[in-house]
Amino acid sequence: MPALSRVEGLTLGHDLKTREPVTLAADHARVLLICGKRGSGKSYTLGVLAEELFQQTPRPCVLIVDPVGIFWTMSQAADPKKPGLPAPRARQAGLPLQLLVPGEPAKMYPESLRAHFTRCGIAIERLTLDPAELSSDAWCELFALSINEPLGIALSRAVQSLAGSTTSFDLDAVEEALQRDPLSQDRTKEALLNRLSMAKSWGLFAATSADVTATVTPARVNVLDLAVLDYGPQGLRSLVLAIVARRLFTHHQRLRQQALASAAALPKLWLLIDEAHQFIPQGSSTLAKDTLIRWVKEGRQPGLSCILASQQPGSLEQDVLSQCDALISHKLTNLEDLQAANRLSQAYMGSELKVYLRHLKQPGQAVLVDDARERVAMLQVRPRRTRHGGGEL
Repeated sequence: MPALSRVEGLTLGHDLKTREPVTLAADHARVLLICGKRGSGKSYTLGVLAEELFQQTPRPCVLIVDPVGIFWTMSQAADPKKPGLPAPRARQAGLPLQLLVPGEPAKMYPESLRAHFTRCGIAIERLTLDPAELSSDAWCELFALSINEPLGIALSRAVQSLAGSTTSFDLDAVEEALQRDPLSQDRTKEALLNRLSMAKSWGLFAATSADVTATVTPARVNVLDLAVLDYGPQGLRSLVLAIVARRLFTHHQRLRQQALASAAALPKLWLLIDEAHQFIPQGSSTLAKDTLIRWVKEGRQPGLSCILASQQPGSLEQDVLSQCDALISHKLTNLEDLQAANRLSQAYMGSELKVYLRHLKQPGQAVLVDDARERVAMLQVRPRRTRHGGGEL
């Protein structure tokens, strides 16, 4: 396989017919969908793209949203004994990696795993959220409350009273505001105080939090480890992603204004989201959904790209799918998912996407539809240079 420096763009693999390298341009903001049924190679391909992005010059910021807990293994080299890996002359090495951990790392990971992270050279950065960053609507959604019922009204009133007097506050301040509220009944206050006590146990909230815009840098592959949070009714994973994405979006908007004024180069940021249907579902809301839709619709000017990976493209918001300018589809068999992906077929393809997908025979094979270059290619995804944390291809 040719060296990265000899091929323009991101090297995805080789064409199944010609054996020529298949690349994807990364010199401008992109919105890319990777889909495929379980075991077809979706998350593996996401890792390949992360490796390629990290090798670009100038290097962009790479942030992987990991709800499964498999991407920290990119800090280690791929096992050369595994079949299908590059020839020995190809360099294999782990990448410098930083884990962004929502909550207290000592509580989220056992000591043995933290020690392993240290041996792998993984930097761990604790991520906390300022309660002031949540709107009253978001607080109600977090606790599954209606903003039109007594509990939701009382909580909204407490949060709004604090937001009007300070730019930052902690959960103790919210409790005090509830206690002072003369319009709320004692039963309502008690119910809300119980919920706030539960929120304290998450270890997520603090009046002062690390600046994620300074933490996420091109020096390392950044992995937001959402697997440490329960996939439960509180929507904590979506909450964390919403806050992080909003901070980064706002920061890059400011950077763009500065770049326009000074003619400086605008830094690029790629947001890679595994299991994206969890955060941008079709027909229902999450705390992260509006922010991510804005990212894919308005991110081009501030240099923001997005790669969405999902085994259920039929469950992804249609507004987001319509913004994708490239698609990498592995094997799909579910009818709803096949129909959703097939709607991304383009006139220049000659046949619908579903026709191409019928010719995929094994994991790691995929169809690339690249609207920027108006081309379609059937490819074998290249072997990973770093260790894959999911099932090996």
